[in-house]
Amino acid sequence: MEFHMAKKKVQDIIKFSGDAGKLESTFRFSETLKDMKESVADHSWRLTLMTFLISEELDMNLDVGKALKLALVHDLAEAFTGEIDAWKIITGKVSKKSKFVKEKKAMDKMTKGLQFGNQVKSLWQEYEDQNSKEAKLVRGLDKIEAFLSIYEAGHQNYKKKVFHSNYADEAVNNFPQLKPLLSDVKEMLKKEMKKGKIKWVE
Repeated sequence: MEFHMAKKKVQDIIKFSGDAGKLESTFRFSETLKDMKESVADHSWRLTLMTFLISEELDMNLDVGKALKLALVHDLAEAFTGEIDAWKIITGKVSKKSKFVKEKKAMDKMTKGLQFGNQVKSLWQEYEDQNSKEAKLVRGLDKIEAFLSIYEAGHQNYKKKVFHSNYADEAVNNFPQLKPLLSDVKEMLKKEMKKGKIKWVE
């Protein structure tokens, strides 16, 4: 059977894919790591993989397909805004509200006029609103994945003298099934930070 797709939708997919592709060269941890090798695209891929693996283990009537979509789109705005390091939020240099406003404008721009734009924007908004089990799962895993990346970079690449270990707590408390995973990752990370005499703040 021959596959047909409307020309407008084909053009929309090409444009959107090009915009999303900017995440491959949008790097993370600009404030906290010396050697920035992880892009937002890298992060989104591993978060999606983690979402798949964890969702399969939970007996919670989760919509796994939706959770995977949320993981894929949650950081799309950063293709236009760049990555705002969590350190700036933690230390009050950037407010959560101003970050949201900036990213919402980026999502409006990115999805404007696309046949599937409303669907993408709706998923992004659901993640931001945290009004579903799937959104809570993905946000909790998002924070845990960031801890894994910092652990893998090693204490020698961590630029700060203090590490705020409570960064993931609120998100994981909203999806408590992730607490054992967070606990194990924190234990690994704490040992790594101790090697560099980096202060561990609970």
